[in-house]
Amino acid sequence: MANGITIVCKPEGRGRDGTMSLKKQSEKNEIVTPRIYGHAILGRGWDTPVSTKEPARELVKENTENGADGVQFSGASPEVATAARDENKKLGLRSTCLHAQLS
Repeated sequence: MANGITIVCKPEGRGRDGTMSLKKQSEKNEIVTPRIYGHAILGRGWDTPVSTKEPARELVKENTENGADGVQFSGASPEVATAARDENKKLGLRSTCLHAQLS
């Protein structure tokens, strides 16, 4: 591709299902895109609040079943983030993290 971009990690704005759809289209060469790694944002689009360890682990597993390559962490408590990160690592997935700039 002419712009030199070769990888996109979690194209934002489409949610998990939209990102996974783009990824599948790209893998089938139906669209021209950089390589797509779909990272689901922890808790986004899930009906159950992710405020304890078990829902965090379940969400990581569910995301994997739906084709996500990893999880993006942003604003989770240390307990929840640690549980999700551990599950993510067990499954051999990637992760990203956004840090709030508070000052």
